Amino acid sequence: MAAPAGVGAPARVGLAATMAGPVSKPVPEGGFIDIPLSEERAAMAKRVIDSKIAVPHYYLSSLIFLDEIMKVREKLNKMLERAKGEEQPSKISLNAFFMKAAALACLRVPEANSFFMDTFVRQNNNVDICLDITTESGMTVAPVVYDAHIKGLSTISQEIRAFVKKAKEGTLLPQELEVSDLTVSFTFRFLRLKIDVVASLI
Repeated sequence: MAAPAGVGAPARVGLAATMAGPVSKPVPEGGFIDIPLSEERAAMAKRVIDSKIAVPHYYLSSLIFLDEIMKVREKLNKMLERAKGEEQPSKISLNAFFMKAAALACLRVPEANSFFMDTFVRQNNNVDICLDITTESGMTVAPVVYDAHIKGLSTISQEIRAFVKKAKEGTLLPQELEVSDLTVSFTFRFLRLKIDVVASLI
């Protein structure tokens, strides 16, 4: 029977077209997109690659009870509050204690504060420490606290706070992302008065 006027004949769908499924969208020409790196991402990528390729690695773990450090931190922050007379003074963070402890440990064990230089080992007199900071975008940066071995807890804490702010704003300077003696990153798990700390040192 002929189709009514103005109405086309029903389309015939072949078996091959039925099995093919929906037509895929064309792939953009070139097959990839190059995304420029910021100075922060380029510096961090280079540091990670260099450390993984050129530096021997081994991992240690330790269970540390921080009850006394928590008490000392509370006392110091109260002293700062009275001295500054501010309603919300800058408090000393736990990270400052850990970085200071790592710096003093490097002085006690100078072999841990050394660089392998192909034909010799360079032992550093100063202790410069990076602290891993993860930004909201998921990128990790590691600004350097220079001369951490001679800086006080309050100074280290202030520098860390400033670095966190700059990392979020994307305003860290290249000289703040230079190579350090070691990089410290922390994962915390709080349970009553006990804190398990896992520190990876590169």
